[in-house]
Amino acid sequence: MAITIAAIKHMGFEEIPNGMIIEATFSLVKVYQVEGILIKESESNAFADLCYKSTEFSFVFGNSLNEIYQYLFKEDLVEDENKWLEENKTKPPFLILDVSLNKFFTCKSGYWKKDKDKNLTLTWNCFPEAKESLIMKSSEITPQIISSLSVHLSLLHQPIRFKSILTDICGKTKSGENICDVLIETSITFFSSKMISPAEIKTKIQDSLNLYGKLDHKVSSFLHSALNENDRLKKFLNFFFVIEIYTHQAFKKIDFRNYVKCVNQIPDRVMISGEKFFLERQAESKTLSQRFHWCAILIWDNIDDNDIENFKSIKKVRDKIAHGDDIPENSLPIDMIETLCLKILYCHC
Repeated sequence: MAITIAAIKHMGFEEIPNGMIIEATFSLVKVYQVEGILIKESESNAFADLCYKSTEFSFVFGNSLNEIYQYLFKEDLVEDENKWLEENKTKPPFLILDVSLNKFFTCKSGYWKKDKDKNLTLTWNCFPEAKESLIMKSSEITPQIISSLSVHLSLLHQPIRFKSILTDICGKTKSGENICDVLIETSITFFSSKMISPAEIKTKIQDSLNLYGKLDHKVSSFLHSALNENDRLKKFLNFFFVIEIYTHQAFKKIDFRNYVKCVNQIPDRVMISGEKFFLERQAESKTLSQRFHWCAILIWDNIDDNDIENFKSIKKVRDKIAHGDDIPENSLPIDMIETLCLKILYCHC
């Protein structure tokens, strides 16, 4: 149901005066609670090890929301951080991701509210194009970033979770005033954590950036969905989609001519026929199980026998679901499939 103009005015918004033009550039800021690690306390200059900045997006790890926000934007995110953390049932460490548009948008009509003490301008849906562009850009960047960080930080400790706790569409007018729109999401989970140093995070940030952009969009989207899904069945299926799509993609990229001799001892007298026979057998590998085995044998160096047995168990569960069998959600091997999923994606690096 759309909010009426009377309701908007009741919240303190007023109509923007005729002839008034507001020009502003916007960012979409996402705040995550990082579950599974603890960041060792250090001097403020440690942010150099905990961040990445570019014109398209930036992100920073840290133990204080306001310190991270000050590092990025030269201002606090919340007035009383301890009170805010308690009210929203969250705790450090955090990751703040900033996706920027780097262009100005114009508003000539609508409703606004100004807070001179905070140097803040609130507008009521005056910049729909900016929001739409930000959401579209963020939907392309965020899954890749969070998926890449999850893959590499999982090498330090598992499981790793990036729990979205706040999304802030904010900006600056040409006159330097702030424009903000805040949405808050909360949920409760319990995790064990491992203490890691800023230097360790710096290494994983660089590794993640090397992976960023290399993952197929479908793979990173399903992984991002799986990592953030609370429903166990949906979580399991999204992880399985990652394994399924990624395995087929990896198999299709294998040039089996390079592996004939390393997996076969073909006598010289039938070398030509033997090689042809080997390649024909690979071409006949159509099922997920066949292709997973070939990828594990030839190109996934960190996959071992135990991983293959885990894949078989996971595949059986997925097949039972597909056949309509009643599978209790608490029996779904979530930890197993997440570990395997992140492990094969690490092979992409």
